[in-house]
Amino acid sequence: MYESKAIFTYLPTYLPTYLPIYILIVLFVSGCSTAPTKTTSDFKIDTKTDTKVTKINFQGFSLTGEQSTNEVNFPYTSKLWKTLDKTILDDAARAALKSVHNPKLEITTERNELKNDDAISAAIMLDSEDISQEKIGKRFKVAITLRGQLILFNLQKMTVISSYPLTAQLLDAPDHELNNEELAALVQELYINKNPKKKSFITEIVMRLNDITIAPSYKLKIQTIKVTVPDALANLMKKQNQTNKDMEALIARSFDKYLSKNQHVSMLPFVPETKNKSDLAVNGDKTGHTWKDQSISRLALSLSDGSRFQLEIPTPDYIVSLELKKLIKEKVGENSVDNSFVYVSKINIKSEQQQMGSTSIDLDFRYALPVTISKSINNPDDKSRYIESIMESLRIFTEQINKPDSDWLDTWIESKSDPEEQFEGFLKVLNHCK
Repeated sequence: MYESKAIFTYLPTYLPTYLPIYILIVLFVSGCSTAPTKTTSDFKIDTKTDTKVTKINFQGFSLTGEQSTNEVNFPYTSKLWKTLDKTILDDAARAALKSVHNPKLEITTERNELKNDDAISAAIMLDSEDISQEKIGKRFKVAITLRGQLILFNLQKMTVISSYPLTAQLLDAPDHELNNEELAALVQELYINKNPKKKSFITEIVMRLNDITIAPSYKLKIQTIKVTVPDALANLMKKQNQTNKDMEALIARSFDKYLSKNQHVSMLPFVPETKNKSDLAVNGDKTGHTWKDQSISRLALSLSDGSRFQLEIPTPDYIVSLELKKLIKEKVGENSVDNSFVYVSKINIKSEQQQMGSTSIDLDFRYALPVTISKSINNPDDKSRYIESIMESLRIFTEQINKPDSDWLDTWIESKSDPEEQFEGFLKVLNHCK
């Protein structure tokens, strides 16, 4: 049995063959409450401390989509359920949530229907499971990425309140290609790590819940409703069994994660677009809505005990659209051992207020990911590096919103109007949704 040696440190973009084995687990969970305001012009910050306790009832762990597709979309998570116990993730989550110490939250882990109209239910929903192995010299680079959300909803009204995106990643460098059993063990380690010194998908949620304030409902809401990825660019990123819709969902949910984390904004969950209205409300990742279909968009939760909820997603007050416009790999240098490249991504962001039809931001932002690749590698993993470039671009952009750096604006932003004014306008929008 292969045993990974966990050392929590950042890996370089490539792994030299002489390095010892490393594991990186990077987790993000984010979100916040919403303080309603009426219009952008009368924005005010409420500095009062809210001492009200919000009750939350944890309902369980869900996989996105129909249960019949679980083995295809989540091959290792579904094996984890079958091999060990279908409720293992539920049990681990319930045990971990008991350790939340937030005076503003009261979390119950025994399922009930919470008759109070303002009561909040919660579920952990896994959106995607991505496993990859790449041979680098005498070792294999193994990357396991789990993306999901903490969904808060009103069970009586069957409506979504907000979502808190979560990403967990494990990187390993074994000296052999891992088989299915070994990969399943690493997936389990990423979900549930009994070592208190190590983070996991579930324990990171606990850490975030210790810091947030949640309201039973929000008057003003923001949602990423559309991502455009041209076929040619999607083909540069897609791996086996992945579709263009998967790439769109990846970009949308990654943007939501970073925006929520860096700007403390609670997001409505992204649901991919569909052209067929009759397909709406079937399952979260395979169908979705257009802006005009907002009033009937649904999110399906299928819990491990067989319970199934069809939740209505409210119409957002502010919407965000993203368009991937460019992916380029350029060689910028070399020496006797390595080649140096940059992986460039370019994305357009547009945010509008639905009722007023006003636009707060509409500009392009770019990022160039520097990568050094050994000349001994014949088939580098370009797909993962394009995705990494996009992820870094989204992360940096959302960090810059508060007070954009002038040098960064000059280097990485393309806009027909003053970008600083656009960032100021977008920040006011986000402040309305806190």
